[in-house]
Amino acid sequence: MTDMIAPHAEDRDRGRAYGYGWELYDVDGSHPMVRRAGHAGLALHMTAVIERDLKTDGFFAILSNIRDSDDVINNVPPPLIHAMQSDARHLLTGKNVSPPRPSLVEAFLVSRSTQGFEAAFAEMQEREITASNKWSFSPNEVVLAVFGDLWGDYEECERLTLFAIERSSDPWLLYETLGDIRSAAGDVEGALTAYKKALQDMPYREYLLDSIASLEARP
Repeated sequence: MTDMIAPHAEDRDRGRAYGYGWELYDVDGSHPMVRRAGHAGLALHMTAVIERDLKTDGFFAILSNIRDSDDVINNVPPPLIHAMQSDARHLLTGKNVSPPRPSLVEAFLVSRSTQGFEAAFAEMQEREITASNKWSFSPNEVVLAVFGDLWGDYEECERLTLFAIERSSDPWLLYETLGDIRSAAGDVEGALTAYKKALQDMPYREYLLDSIASLEARP
């Protein structure tokens, strides 16, 4: 157990690391200073999260059929699961739980289905500018939207992803998503640029090297 929850691959900038089979959080670089251990997982029609507070021995697990997913989004749980995970963590530590805010991306998708992309995109931009504190905005929601509702409309996918990148403090997954979009659209140079940016931010994501090598090998 000690080895399982010891940081073996650290990402100190984000306060997390990886043990053996466990993602570790609140890592300060000194072993075994790890506050929490957990993991998320996805399968079709299922999402699950497990987490333990190693200092208080508080524990929770979330099992859900909230949303269809597949591993193209690299094991990122849907945003509602993230919100539940955060709330459960706050309850374990005695912190207040804030009421949920409506999703800016979800509102955009609903508007797109009735008004079209351009009107929905303009409406989302206006909401973000004038009332951003009334809306939640998650990069993970953008990734889900891109690989779900928008996939195939690569220009729309790219515009939404770039919109999210501009507003994210941790955009590595969005750059990876941008690489996937551009690769599918046949923009090899643009995909390489995006993948290399993602790899720069997350150097231990070695599978990105395979994506880059595959693109560079194209005739």
